[in-house]
Amino acid sequence: MKFVKALCVVWLVNSALFGECKRLENTDLKRAASVQVQKTPKDIAEEIEILVRQATYGLTGNTNQFGYIYLQPFESDDTTFDDTNVVQALIVKKTLPRSAYSAYTWPASPSNTNFRMAVPDFNQPRQTNAGHSEYLLLKDDGLGDMLRTFQTKHGSCPEYVLLYSTLLPCMYPPNPVSPGQVPVPRCAEMTVNAKKSAKRMCPGSAFNLYTHEVTNKQYPDVFDKTVKYFTKNGITWINPNSQLRK
Repeated sequence: MKFVKALCVVWLVNSALFGECKRLENTDLKRAASVQVQKTPKDIAEEIEILVRQATYGLTGNTNQFGYIYLQPFESDDTTFDDTNVVQALIVKKTLPRSAYSAYTWPASPSNTNFRMAVPDFNQPRQTNAGHSEYLLLKDDGLGDMLRTFQTKHGSCPEYVLLYSTLLPCMYPPNPVSPGQVPVPRCAEMTVNAKKSAKRMCPGSAFNLYTHEVTNKQYPDVFDKTVKYFTKNGITWINPNSQLRK
């Protein structure tokens, strides 16, 4: 940019060249500005977290827990929602539609949206993870459905998958099963399985897990073991203390 300014001083007498110099300088400034405002997955995660919290006031219960899946388009460096209903609820009206309050996931279908959230279903037995927000989002190939419709709409895979969870997805204890039954995976295993499936569909898409929970003083060993489990399986764990560059 300094070189462009120097040229402008030398060629000031030539109005045509001076105009071109100003155009180049402005372009340079715009490029510099665009670099400064590029958002990392952490930025996007925390921006959406704020939008969800203000739109779900009173919905998430005393625990204030929720989760969401977000797919970032390659063509954008900002938070981008494909579904106009999501835009209306989270950005324009800043409140969810009444229909969302009778369900635990919203939008109801994982298709045709690059954002989907869930709140815990506390009616499920506490000894299982069937009511956890991650379970509700990932069951029945929920992420796969989102990726397939994303590819149709955008003509490409997302830059990255972002799974947000207020708490670190559970790894223990194993779900109780009756003799002869296959145990239902806990949320940590479901997350890794979803990542592996997404990698087969979209090899170039990164998989990020953001949790508001940074540590667990009650079960520090289990927490650390779970984080290592995610890292070992190629999942980038992000939290409020993370320092990431795009």
